[in-house]
Amino acid sequence: MHGNYTFPELGRLVPELGNPNIREVFVYSYRLIYERTQSDIETLSLLHFKKDTT
Repeated sequence: MHGNYTFPELGRLVPELGNPNIREVFVYSYRLIYERTQSDIETLSLLHFKKDTT
C-alpha cells in the first residue's frame, strides 16, 4: 500500500460494510481491506481471488 500510507482515502469504501473508515484497494489478484484510524492504517484482510474465465 505504498501510496495509501500518504493518502489513505484513495481506497474505495467497502460496499458491504458501509463504514467510511474501512476502505479497499485491488492490486493484481488481491483485495486489501484496511481501516483508517486517527494515526495509522490497519490491515483487516488480504484476499486472493481469481476470475473465472470460462
